[in-house]
Amino acid sequence: MDTQRLLLFVIFAFSGLFLWEAWQREHAPPPPPPSVAAKSETKPAELPAATPRPAPSQSAVPGNTVSSAPAAGQTIRVKTDLYAADIDTAGGVITQVSLDKHRDANDPAKPYLAMQRNADRVFVAQAGLIGEGMPNHRTVYTALPGPREFPPGADKFEVRLEATAANGDKIVQTLTFHRGSYVIDVAFQVANAGTTPRKTDRLIPPSD
Repeated sequence: MDTQRLLLFVIFAFSGLFLWEAWQREHAPPPPPPSVAAKSETKPAELPAATPRPAPSQSAVPGNTVSSAPAAGQTIRVKTDLYAADIDTAGGVITQVSLDKHRDANDPAKPYLAMQRNADRVFVAQAGLIGEGMPNHRTVYTALPGPREFPPGADKFEVRLEATAANGDKIVQTLTFHRGSYVIDVAFQVANAGTTPRKTDRLIPPSD
């Protein structure tokens, strides 16, 4: 009998709880609407448009007297037994090397370009000397007369480029091409036009 009374008590208790919750849902006041502040969106303050700053030119860099516009040069085509190369007299930069014994992966009718400078890719070889008044990869040269391919029976030939520095120094850059080799030697000769000894820190290594 005690067990039955306990079960009936539990059932009545749960029934009373459910009835109370139902009454609360029916008679409780509706929740207040959200405040206007909660609905409004915070608009960030408008800032004045930033004034674009002009990019600094190369001449603005301390110790750099080179114009921001690249100097125009002429292209020299040389031919060896392994490849053809294009040399830009603006800096003596090797702008293209096409390998005769290797073909382009996308077009077998064309040689493979180990170096190139175009709208799609720039991979070149350039060199110069670091130091006050020394020639670098922006110095504008004039091509001196000489062979552009191997003379008969020769194992090498030289392409010589000449320039005059602002201080009057005479500069000659010599590129030497060797038969049966992809190595290109680069040498610089500076004839001092003044009485003060010229000093160079180091050779600028070829780079892309």
